[in-house]
Amino acid sequence: MFECFHCLHRTVVWQCDYDFSDYGMDGDGIVHVLHCENCGADIEYYVPSREVDGEVKAEDESNKA
Repeated sequence: MFECFHCLHRTVVWQCDYDFSDYGMDGDGIVHVLHCENCGADIEYYVPSREVDGEVKAEDESNKA
């Protein structure tokens, strides 16, 4: 569960996901967009991907092996 960085409210709602290319960014990855129902803040998480043994994995998942 995520919490808002501005008001620390624990109800942030997933809005959508985008590829890096949708945001005009180089490389591969996902941009997660969330919204705080309490204060109205929009939150974006940028998760780069990288190729490991021929598979594309999220950067935070690829280091668990």
